[in-house]
Amino acid sequence: MSSAVPDDVEQASVSAVVLRAARRLALELEAELQAEGLGLDHWLVVDALATTAGLTMAELQSLTLTAGPTQTRVVEIGRAQSELQSHHDLV
Repeated sequence: MSSAVPDDVEQASVSAVVLRAARRLALELEAELQAEGLGLDHWLVVDALATTAGLTMAELQSLTLTAGPTQTRVVEIGRAQSELQSHHDLV
């Protein structure tokens, strides 16, 4: 079986390969989310809240690895959007 990497190129560490794959995935996911007006932080927060009930902000931050101020902003935006949707549903 032949390798796609020339012999004179050093093999990347597993960590580097995983990090590059994660970055590619994040870029592709972010492009999809932007079409909906969302970002990766929004997606991580929504996913955590949808799968785990009753999280504190500290627990949410631990699960999402989102910086505190960013997380607060994401939660506040989500809450405002939810309230607007609820109001719209009533009208």
